Amino acid sequence: MIQIKNAAELEKMRKACAISAAALKAGGEAIEPGITTAEIDKIIYDFIVRHGARPNFLHLYGFPATACISVNDTVIHGIPNKQQQIRPGDIVSIDTGCKIDINDDGTVFIASVDAASAAEAKRIIDGIVKDIEVGDVYLGTVVGIKEFGAFINLKPGTDGLLHISRIANKRVEKVEDVLQMGEQVLVRVIDVDPKSGKISLTRKDLLPADQK
Repeated sequence: MIQIKNAAELEKMRKACAISAAALKAGGEAIEPGITTAEIDKIIYDFIVRHGARPNFLHLYGFPATACISVNDTVIHGIPNKQQQIRPGDIVSIDTGCKIDINDDGTVFIASVDAASAAEAKRIIDGIVKDIEVGDVYLGTVVGIKEFGAFINLKPGTDGLLHISRIANKRVEKVEDVLQMGEQVLVRVIDVDPKSGKISLTRKDLLPADQK
């Protein structure tokens, strides 16, 4: 049976997918010889909860963990456990999912293990749902580099263009001379095209004093 999702449901799915992708990245980056699959699962669980979502896999049809972590010849649905340590050369596959509880009236329910994590989750969700406006400042991540500038991810699913002429207060010959992929940079929104939604950024007025 095919279910047609409404706009509110699609928005919930988009946000949950962004958190799931980031949780997978956090789990993948934690993989090293000696770590157990249970420890990786705990990292993923903490990440999802800290960002205001709930693990989808946990207790689904009795599954006991947040993520399926399959090692080597375990093709799918590997169950994390404290005895299975990652060894050099192991092939590790991770799968997980989460959900965000948002009512149709826009109410967001945050599940968290402590007050500090709940406050951080609220801050992150506020940033996700807030419309981007001229003058807003973001600590973004460089996700694309072209001859004419760099694309900066401001929040899940939203990038802006930092033109090469606005990267520094001096002439920049090549974007790679100043910025690298994955680098975090402080940027300000200077324009949001009302038709295309394209976002223009600058960092000139946000540079440290010794770079101005």
